[in-house]
Amino acid sequence: MPVERSWDLVVLAYDPALMPEARPLSEGLQGAIVLDNSAEPCKFHGIHRFFTDHPEAQGYESVFMPDDDLLLNPANLDALFLIFESSGAHLGQPALTWDSYCSHFVTFQNKAFLYRYTNFIEVMAPIMKREFLATALPTFRFNKSSWGLDCLWSKMCRDQGHRVAIIDRIPVVHTRPVGGAGLYAALGVDPRQDMIQVMQTFQVPPEPATVFGGRLDERHGQPLSGHLAESLVSGLNPDLIRRPEFMQLFQASLPHLGV
Repeated sequence: MPVERSWDLVVLAYDPALMPEARPLSEGLQGAIVLDNSAEPCKFHGIHRFFTDHPEAQGYESVFMPDDDLLLNPANLDALFLIFESSGAHLGQPALTWDSYCSHFVTFQNKAFLYRYTNFIEVMAPIMKREFLATALPTFRFNKSSWGLDCLWSKMCRDQGHRVAIIDRIPVVHTRPVGGAGLYAALGVDPRQDMIQVMQTFQVPPEPATVFGGRLDERHGQPLSGHLAESLVSGLNPDLIRRPEFMQLFQASLPHLGV
């Protein structure tokens, strides 16, 4: 980790056999590895317990909650937090590199942007402002799979008048195939049913992933047309543009980005 940094790291360890250095938190949050003694390794259940047991941790300006199968240079975390702060968003995530395993096309990095405003971020690596964390925390335990929580959080954030952003300048690599079927089977849950329940309980309407705007990355240059729709195309790998998911994203975003 960088010697000088603006963030603290807490690792929630579910298995003491894998992380024998884990211990109950007793001496502050800096660099702590905390043993989570829960019987079930549910990511957001564990995070909920941590914030409940250690309310002082809710005092940070922003909190980043990545999965354990993401690659990110710790030296880039300061920039990630700074760009998220500058975006004015209350909910966000880093983009995914083009070679990542990916579930949602909108989360692929777009190199034309510093960040994009969207209507969706994934539970894989959310960043929350302190104020939004306080609002969203009670939902962390709604189900075990966490499916559907990302749609709920994005709706909650926008309903409160705040923005949702994907940070393109600092992407992460998702290293494992999407699905986690073995984990869901061990938990005894059907993640798709979990998602349906979230959508129905909280009245979250299905809507296509959309880019509403963003800030361009000066390294990529301004669009010749003057419209961000051009940047949405030029900032992606040509192989990704050929995928049908791109056309769906482009059509949903076009009214907001200009023609």
